Amino acid sequence: LKHEIDEPTFRQLSEQKQTEIVLLEAQIESEKAAGDVARAVEEKTRTLPVEDREPAAAMVRQKLFYEKMLEIANRKYLKRLMREETYLTLSRDVKKKTIALEAQLNLMYKAAARRIMVETQAKLAKAGVEESAFDLEKAAEEIAEQSPRKPVPWPKTQEENRPKPGSQAPAVNDRTVPRRLRHRHE
Repeated sequence: LKHEIDEPTFRQLSEQKQTEIVLLEAQIESEKAAGDVARAVEEKTRTLPVEDREPAAAMVRQKLFYEKMLEIANRKYLKRLMREETYLTLSRDVKKKTIALEAQLNLMYKAAARRIMVETQAKLAKAGVEESAFDLEKAAEEIAEQSPRKPVPWPKTQEENRPKPGSQAPAVNDRTVPRRLRHRHE
C-alpha cells in the first residue's frame, strides 16, 4: 500500500471487512441449512402458546444465525485467516447478542408457563378440584393408600446409605471384600 493509509486505519478497515465476510458466510450457510433451522425452531417453540410462537421463532432463528457466525469466525481464526483482535471483538459482540436473545426467550417461556399455570388453576377451581391436589407428595400418598399393593420405598441416596457417626460399620468378612484386597494373617 506504500504507506497511503496508516496502520490503525488499515486494521480498522480489515476488521470491518472480516466481520462482513463472516456475516455473509453465515447467511449463506444458514440458507443452505434452512431445513435444519426450521426443525430446530419447531422443536424450541412447540411448547409455547400459538400467539407466542412467531416472535419466539424469530428469536430462535436469530440465535442460530449468531451461533453459525461464531462457528465460522472460530474456523477462520483457527485457520489464521482472521486476526486475533478481530476474532475476539466479533466473538464478544456475538456472544452478548446471543445471551440477550436467550434471556428474552427464557422470559417468554416463563411468562407462557405462568399463563398456562393460571389457566390450569382456574379450570381446576372451576371443576372443584382441591388445592391439595397440586401437592405431589400428598397426591402420591393418597394414591399409595388406595393401592392394594404395598408401596415401594424410594431408593436411598449415598448420604443416607453412609453409616451414622457413632454407629459401627458393617463387619468385613471374606465374602464382602474382593480377593485381591484380602489379607491373610496366619
